[in-house]
Amino acid sequence: AVLRRTGPSANAGKIAKAGPLLVDSEKRQAKLGAKELQLQPREFEVLYLLAAHAGKTLSRDFIIEHTSSYGQAVATRSLDTHIKNLRRKMGAKGEMIRTVPKVGYRLDPER
Repeated sequence: AVLRRTGPSANAGKIAKAGPLLVDSEKRQAKLGAKELQLQPREFEVLYLLAAHAGKTLSRDFIIEHTSSYGQAVATRSLDTHIKNLRRKMGAKGEMIRTVPKVGYRLDPER
């Protein structure tokens, strides 16, 4: 765990592509088609995680665990706010992020 916190990020240099969405973790850049999305750091992390696992349902706990700073408690409702902001920033393509009741979220690239 200490090596993960101090070493290079496990996601460094990876690109996640899901339909028209392209998320580059090295450049910290997210594009939806030709439009670049202006995201806050945590929004970027959530979107990258969803894009990297496109088509799979990710539990709320999994998303929080993999996008939170180590050792800091996170309010689970903050994830809802990040998802809401991502959908708004993605415009009509925000429907790509699906809520799976009582489980979590899934990014559907076909939507």
